Amino acid sequence: MDAYCAMISWVFSCLSRERPGFSGSFRWERLVFLCGLNLWPRIYGIPPQSSLTYPEGWNAYQTATILAGAKPYGVLPRLAVANYPPLFWELVAVLGGEPQKLVTTGRVVSLMALFSTALLVGLIVFKSSGSKSMGILGSLLFLTWMSSAAAGYQATNEPQMLAHALVCGGLLAYLVWGSTVRGLLAASGLFCLAVFVKNNVIAIPVAVSLHLLWSSRRHVLQWVLFNAGFALLLFTAVLARDGSHFLQCLLAPRSYSFAELLHGTRAFTDAFQIPLLVAVVWCAYNFRASQRKLFAGILVISLAVGMVFRGGGGTNLNMFFDAIIGLALICPLALADLIQAFGLRPVAGTLLALSPLFLCAWPLSRLGPSAFSAALHASAMAATEEHEYRASVELLKAHPGPAICETMRLCFDAGKPLVYDPYYPNLRSWAEFHTKFEQMGEVSPGL
Repeated sequence: MDAYCAMISWVFSCLSRERPGFSGSFRWERLVFLCGLNLWPRIYGIPPQSSLTYPEGWNAYQTATILAGAKPYGVLPRLAVANYPPLFWELVAVLGGEPQKLVTTGRVVSLMALFSTALLVGLIVFKSSGSKSMGILGSLLFLTWMSSAAAGYQATNEPQMLAHALVCGGLLAYLVWGSTVRGLLAASGLFCLAVFVKNNVIAIPVAVSLHLLWSSRRHVLQWVLFNAGFALLLFTAVLARDGSHFLQCLLAPRSYSFAELLHGTRAFTDAFQIPLLVAVVWCAYNFRASQRKLFAGILVISLAVGMVFRGGGGTNLNMFFDAIIGLALICPLALADLIQAFGLRPVAGTLLALSPLFLCAWPLSRLGPSAFSAALHASAMAATEEHEYRASVELLKAHPGPAICETMRLCFDAGKPLVYDPYYPNLRSWAEFHTKFEQMGEVSPGL
């Protein structure tokens, strides 16, 4: 983590020659310590065989299908469905090479994508503010928030962070090259790749499209054609390589709950109420400025999209990751504007030193005996949990035939076929599950 922080500082030092002393007394290690404390259990958990989250085993099954040369979208969804796009599985299959390495490879890809997203957030802030310090602050705020509020999605075999890394790459390309052919081509290509990694990362592409419509309408047709071309190319490739039922699987019905929508939105706003307040005030003052309008649009659209998606079955805080990126972009810009507007450059270092305490109040509230205890407990129990997991795998292997595992990696490591996904949202009751099994001839009517 210290090496990563040093890398960020080096990148920005190569891009900017700011007046000495702007960072003042600020010690970046404070945020690095927060990130490390929350991410350590995940980084420590990359090599072990046991499952960190439920989706890890499910993603391993889909990746293994591709590795074996089969098609994840080759059949219509019945008791299990591949309702993610395939590019993450394709990448992990290429890098992993064999079934035993797929989960570990996916975890490493996810961790590298997290660091890449943080670096790209910082570069975007630097491009918009011209401040090396604000760029580093943006990177570390993003890492702090993600490692505190969403540690369960970090360093796991899950495509979410790779999609966000690609989206942030597209946003940076748009900001650097603007509405030139190179800028539009790079941004549209990266956005389309991101959507074919995880199809919920649409907020930033929509915000860029609207910004282009407002600021440079003569380039809109070009933008639409580039996006349509990349999307058609990827869609055709997926149909040919991964199966003809791609759309049916991707759009498989999910249960929807307005109660979950309200609960998830409230959990997000409670956790990020201080950054949200800062961002809303900044957006109100900057909504008419051309480039600032883009960041305001990212925040507004990502909040709206996150709220709508959060009500779907199987969703969680990851529906608001685009909003967290928006906050990490806006809060450093708000601080830079504050320093410039009120002539606070002599005390800029003090403001930078206090800003993490202010913006990270919720993550900092977790920094105490409980956080240390959780990290120490995870390290101390890792060997025991790994031993119990391996024993469970051997027990399953000793019993021939298919099995149903709530922790799907358990069945995957035991060599069991995927016959039923316990989290398939379209199966809402045991009665429906039993009926579908009867229709497939998997169980007897009297079971």
